[in-house]
Amino acid sequence: MAVLFYKSNISSYQISDFCGAVPTSQSAGWNLKSSGAPVPNDTARSCILMDVGKGTVITVYDSPDAKTNDDYTTITALENIVELVISTFEQSFSNSQVVVTWTKNNGLDGKVSYIKIQAP
Repeated sequence: MAVLFYKSNISSYQISDFCGAVPTSQSAGWNLKSSGAPVPNDTARSCILMDVGKGTVITVYDSPDAKTNDDYTTITALENIVELVISTFEQSFSNSQVVVTWTKNNGLDGKVSYIKIQAP
């Protein structure tokens, strides 16, 4: 149960571009500018949802304080997800598995500074 982050806009696994992971089993938040952050600040451009439970909400923010006055993207799992690629944080879309909503300011890919997980 994790979100795997990548430093490129992936369409499939690219191990060399892996930059970190966060668990989705419980609610938590990470300021990526802090030491010991699970993902380097300003690197993530995409992610893969792995064994994410229905109702989980993942939000990535440009702001290191999770403020909504800059870019952020919310990913909501509509069903249990075995594996799903989110190739960019700069596109809103929905399908039977997720709703992805990008709130646009000046771009988010490669500028993620906070990650928030809300477990169901």
